[in-house]
Parts: sequence; C-alpha cells; structure tokens
Amino acid sequence: YKFRLPAVVKREQGGKIYHCLISGDNASEENRRGAKRYGLSAKGTLQLLGTTSTVKGYVRDVSATGISFLASDAKLSIGDKVTISFKHDMTGAQLRVVAQIVRMQEQDNDKGILYGCQILKHDAKYTLMVSYLMRQECKVRK
Repeated sequence: YKFRLPAVVKREQGGKIYHCLISGDNASEENRRGAKRYGLSAKGTLQLLGTTSTVKGYVRDVSATGISFLASDAKLSIGDKVTISFKHDMTGAQLRVVAQIVRMQEQDNDKGILYGCQILKHDAKYTLMVSYLMRQECKVRK
C-alpha cells in the first residue's frame, strides 16, 4: 500500500501501549508489476552472469516481463544479472531467460530467498509458454 504518513502517535488503552499511524491520505494498493503473473513450480537452475557456478531452486511464477526464483543457498544482490533455466512440465519446453534481480524476500522457516527478476532477454519458447498459461487460465474461468 502507498500512503503518506505524517504522524505516529503513542496511545494507551486498557493498560497496553499502541502506536497509531495517522495519515490524511486514503491508502491505495500499488502493484508495480508490469504484467500478470502465473504460478509455476518448476525445478530450475540460476547462474550469475560471468560465472560458471549454478544454484538449484524453483521457478515460482512467470509473466511476460518477470520471473521469480526460490533458492536456499544463493548469495545474490539486487541488480545482479542472472540466467535462469527450467523445464515447463506441461509443455515440456526447456526454457532459458536472462534477467535482473529487482526484489529479494526472505521466506519463512529458512526456506530460502525469493528473487523477483525483470526479464531482459528470452526466446520465442518463453513467449509461447506464457501464452499457454494465459489460455489455460481463461479455460478455467469459463
């Protein structure tokens, strides 16, 4: 959510202390993603560009402009450029994208870090897979 926060006020009620967030703005949800995401759970590998070492993990979701990758033992940073390779089980396509990490989120229970990536380069097979996922979602809605 996006809103301006001009004041934080300390209040006591029933012997407990609370902090009230006061804003004159109406809070509005902000989604900075450029395209709809489609859930996926595909085993994959991630490789930092310019290196030879790879990290195993899972592709969690994909879109026309982004991809997320869950890894438990990667040491990456926002801004890093990576290659992500994975197989889409439903189509059987082997896919490879070049992406830049734009977001990192630690997962509960030490399950690793979810890396949100903006796709910089992909092949036609990737576009076909996203189109396939869109069509599948439309069939489910009918």
